[in-house]
Amino acid sequence: MGARHLSERENWQHGANLNGKAAEKELAKTLAPHMPGYNISVPPKLQVYSNGRGVILDLMIENISNGRRIYIERRRTATTEATLMREFISSNHQG
Repeated sequence: MGARHLSERENWQHGANLNGKAAEKELAKTLAPHMPGYNISVPPKLQVYSNGRGVILDLMIENISNGRRIYIERRRTATTEATLMREFISSNHQG
C-alpha cells in the first residue's frame, strides 16, 4: 500500500473510539445501580514500565469499605454489553 493510498483511505479509528467510549459509559451506568458500596470510574493510566509507559483500562470498580479494586477492559459494542448485563442482572435477581 502506497503513502498516497494510505492518506486517502477512510479514518475508522475516530468512529471506533467514539463507539468505545459510549460503550464504557453504558457499562458503568448499567452496573452502578446494582453495586452499592462501590465506586465505578475510569482509572488513570497504570504505569507498567519504569519509563512511564503503561495501559489505560476502561473501568475501575473500587470497594469503598476496603479499597480493593478490579479493572475492566470491555471488548463488545455498547448495545451488546448492555443487553448482556441486563440479562445477567435479571437472571440473578429472580425469585
